[in-house]
Amino acid sequence: MPLPAGTVRAVRDLVGPEAAPAFTGAAAERELAARTMDALAADGGAENRRPPPR
Repeated sequence: MPLPAGTVRAVRDLVGPEAAPAFTGAAAERELAARTMDALAADGGAENRRPPPR
């Protein structure tokens, strides 16, 4: 999947050319996990929600 040249340059400048592919993959995984967490939280998880403390 092609990335914008400026993004590739910025990542290489940040972590170095050898670590750029791993960083980019980790960033994509982190974004996917964040979106999953956001979706789960937005759904409310009513079946897993504890009653409020008394």
